[in-house]
Amino acid sequence: KMFEAAEIRAMLETARIHTKAWILLGINCAFIQRDVSDLTIRAVDLHKAVIDFPRGKTAIERRAPLWPETVDALKESLANPWTPRQPEEVDHFFVTRQGNELVRDHRSETRSDAVHDALERVQKKLEIKRVKRSFGALRHTFRTIADETCDFPAILRIMGHSDHSISDHYRERISDDRLNRVVGHVREWLFQT
Repeated sequence: KMFEAAEIRAMLETARIHTKAWILLGINCAFIQRDVSDLTIRAVDLHKAVIDFPRGKTAIERRAPLWPETVDALKESLANPWTPRQPEEVDHFFVTRQGNELVRDHRSETRSDAVHDALERVQKKLEIKRVKRSFGALRHTFRTIADETCDFPAILRIMGHSDHSISDHYRERISDDRLNRVVGHVREWLFQT
């Protein structure tokens, strides 16, 4: 359930403007589709190159330093926005071309997922699609590579997870230097710098 670096680089080269930003959020910040869909403009500080955004599933605070490539992709997305259909979606960083949330649950218990669909198209175009390897595999990839830093508390902070340990209970903060080392390691792996 993970991508190799060359596959992600190929997807980034092939992807359209918004899809490229979504892929970078997946590998840089360990975002899943719902995170991308729920991301607000005010949670993103492009000047400081950081996202402060609690994970919707767990409500645990997370902080993710952004790579220069991610900042550039987010700026390009902002320069080419689609217009939100509903007033409550005005603060969303991304919406669909029709102005809807990227991920929507319907009354019929089905889901529309523009992020998933876009990545599927890119993978099929590149002929790298595998069963059970969808957008969430970017999160698996982030965690697998980030683990090489052995700074598990920093990784959890970026991912919006908690280990519910006594140490986690007493830990009040994690420095940006530690967070930067984690995302920097994943960036080096990806771009082989």
